Amino acid sequence: MSLGASATAEDFDGALAGLLDDPAVDSILAIFVPPLSTAGEGAVEAIAHAGARLIKPVVATVVGVGPDGASSVELLMRRDEAGVPMKGSVPAFFSVEEAIRAIAAVTNYSTWRHEPAGLMPEFDDLRIHDAGAMLESIMGDSLTQVGDERILDENQIAELLGCYGIDLWPSAHVTSEDQAVELSQTLGYPVGLRLSDPELAGRADLGTQRLNLESDAAVRTAFRRLQNRFGVKAERMTLQRMAQPGVACVVGSIEDPLFGPVVSFGISGVTTELLGDRAYAIPPLTDVDAARIIRAPRAAPLLLDGLGAGEEALADLEELILRVSVMVDAHPQISDVVLDPVLVSSKGLAVLGAKMSVKVPQARTESPVRRLTD
Repeated sequence: MSLGASATAEDFDGALAGLLDDPAVDSILAIFVPPLSTAGEGAVEAIAHAGARLIKPVVATVVGVGPDGASSVELLMRRDEAGVPMKGSVPAFFSVEEAIRAIAAVTNYSTWRHEPAGLMPEFDDLRIHDAGAMLESIMGDSLTQVGDERILDENQIAELLGCYGIDLWPSAHVTSEDQAVELSQTLGYPVGLRLSDPELAGRADLGTQRLNLESDAAVRTAFRRLQNRFGVKAERMTLQRMAQPGVACVVGSIEDPLFGPVVSFGISGVTTELLGDRAYAIPPLTDVDAARIIRAPRAAPLLLDGLGAGEEALADLEELILRVSVMVDAHPQISDVVLDPVLVSSKGLAVLGAKMSVKVPQARTESPVRRLTD
């Protein structure tokens, strides 16, 4: 609605009152640019009056100075003697973009508050005490000061994840062609071969892995080519049986000093990593939270629609996120965990790789904030 440069204070009052009473209007953004004439005097007061009615959210973008010499922002953002905004004051911004972002944030928060909280997960196969004892043993006497950290090896990671019902796809390191062939025969073809070097292990875009190797000869050829291309970086490789083709995802968590554990999810790959295309949630998570987090990244259509993972596979992925959530919520010693890649297909999912580190944690002070209430 545009009132024009000749609008009076009464025009503003009438227009804002009509919008407040209109059931099709959820919130109001009032943009006022004072005209050169005095026709617009009283417009700011009309906006403040609309906000004081407390019927709908009202925000404003006003350029100029009020008739009493005080800034428009001061006229709208009425404060008490302590400097606290008073009830019914109107949030005022210096640009339309800022005002729109404020309305969007309030709207999203209100929508979230009205959504069902969901149900907390109940798993009957968790071995929480075993995991706790294992973490105490790993940390031992060497990690004593807050911040002391240790990176876990693959066996420790697999055992710890197993305590929470998360199966890590078996793999093994090889350092020779013969060893790679022998292990391939044990695991069963087809297999995949990739570099174990931590700087290159996740860079499939650089040709650091060879997939769908279906014979001894193919394994030998792949091993030689990786060695020839990467030299000393290829002295140690990881061999793993191939899973069903699907969408590679990343599930992780970090222990944040302010928020406690923060669970993340995204589609695996260099592009999404560079763009920071991740969704985050703070445990304790419900089934609603898990469903939301896998649908939040911008690249989520690759998982949901593009390659047709299927409802059963998505349910498995949501369960995996919930299990990770329970694990990191129970053990603040787990400072960082990354499950990558988690391959999701119509046949289900497979956790193909994992990294984890433990650290002497700070005392968690955020637990009342994270606690779900009725």
